[in-house]
Amino acid sequence: AAFGGLGRAILGGLRFVRSSAVLFTNTAIVTVAVLLFWGSYTLTYGYATEVTETGAFGYSMLEAALGLGAMVGGLAVGRWGERFRKGPTILLGLVVMGATDISLAFFTNLWLAAGVVAFGGAANMLFVIPSITLVQQVTPDEFRGRVSGLRTTLFCVAGLASNALVGPAAERFGVQTTWAITG
Repeated sequence: AAFGGLGRAILGGLRFVRSSAVLFTNTAIVTVAVLLFWGSYTLTYGYATEVTETGAFGYSMLEAALGLGAMVGGLAVGRWGERFRKGPTILLGLVVMGATDISLAFFTNLWLAAGVVAFGGAANMLFVIPSITLVQQVTPDEFRGRVSGLRTTLFCVAGLASNALVGPAAERFGVQTTWAITG
């Protein structure tokens, strides 16, 4: 009985998302973005060990750069985000994230890579924060949990698929090429 109720709630959320062009489009874009970009977490270690040959230190620096960029980007979006329309801001974040991923295919210097990764982390906040805000603004209270649950499920599945695909791709084509393809 509990699973039946859960199933009905999920279907209700799915129906609501499909009935809203804004929610459906944003959910589709974010799901594809997660499928493409989530695997970069897998690639970061390979980039540090194989490309920059800096091992655990390089991996730590790249992860710290990502966090620093996300923090700066989050603060910037919090301060100035309301001045800009959400749709173009989300797309700008995606384009910059893609460009930073692609650019990692062209150099092997850890510090340059850390700067690029930080810039990508900031761009991620241009994408994530307006997406979440948009969903919260267009979803009525009675559907917010169902919509959030549906989106989280889609994103987790896309993230798992991304990691499952990126690892073997990096082994076959190399870390830099795979990172460029995801970008």
